[in-house]
Amino acid sequence: LGNYIPRPEFTGIMQRIRDDITEVRSGLAEKFVMVVGKLTGLERRIEGLESSGGGNTRITNEVHELKSKVRDLTTESGNLRERNMSLEREVRDKIAIIDRLRSRMDQMDESLALNTVKITDLESQRGPRAQQVIHSYNGTLLWKIESYQRKRQDAINGVKTALYSPPFYGAQYGYKMCAKIYMNGDGFGKGSHLSLFFVVMR
Repeated sequence: LGNYIPRPEFTGIMQRIRDDITEVRSGLAEKFVMVVGKLTGLERRIEGLESSGGGNTRITNEVHELKSKVRDLTTESGNLRERNMSLEREVRDKIAIIDRLRSRMDQMDESLALNTVKITDLESQRGPRAQQVIHSYNGTLLWKIESYQRKRQDAINGVKTALYSPPFYGAQYGYKMCAKIYMNGDGFGKGSHLSLFFVVMR
């Protein structure tokens, strides 16, 4: 998760997962250390009893009892390892699900924004506003973003992270294009830069 930059919608979810992982790992680590400590102590006691017990029946019985405890602790230690591995798998699965959702939402955002541009373009070609709209056919875009501060704050809050410019053209019958801007940055520029992308439209 070190270099992963989540969408604003997933920031809280990712943090809760991290907190849960930290809490469970901490508990498992403490219990594992305790079990290993008990094992080490019992093994030393067994070694001491075996070396000094000779044929003493009481000591022999105590050794058998201690060995039984060692087996139980060894089993518990193995269970802790399995629990930790299960936790790791669960975490990977959750991250994979979130990543798929993030990718799907990015695609939906992209599709919605492009459709919005197309609708705006069609609306501008009819009615009283049609005479006011001038498309660029020389590859030049002049784009004024109204209410810049409000839209930037929306991007920071994750309400609407990307904006698309009106379409423009490379020539009279050339490529139809637009600009895509992330008001609060995208990728490694998120939160510190304004990110601008070039989009070729259908």
